[in-house]
Amino acid sequence: MTGVGRTITAAVPYPRASGAGSVVNMTSQARARPGGSSLPYAVVPGMIGTPWFDGVEGVAAAVEAVAERLPLARSGRPESVAEVVVDLGNSSYITGEVLLVDGGGRLLRGVADGRPPVGAGPR
Repeated sequence: MTGVGRTITAAVPYPRASGAGSVVNMTSQARARPGGSSLPYAVVPGMIGTPWFDGVEGVAAAVEAVAERLPLARSGRPESVAEVVVDLGNSSYITGEVLLVDGGGRLLRGVADGRPPVGAGPR
């Protein structure tokens, strides 16, 4: 987190000088800590379809199998994440948030092992 903090510290004077702008951080789901982050924003991409694994045997089928279980029933596109970053950059009243861009995947956490979906309350 030291590197992120130093980067933010170095970047903040530029949007302040112009009177507008945002600092948006990208992070992995494993590192995102809602409420524990002092970052202006953190965007957490879920399963995003990129050429990264093209040609790796079995990966496309595994990605498709997981994506079908998502509420949106597909993996995201790089543009899906970029749209969120642009929207955050245009916002003047959102701060300190960790935004999951995961097609609703967070809603399914726990369902596979019999726990209720996030937000469903106790059984």
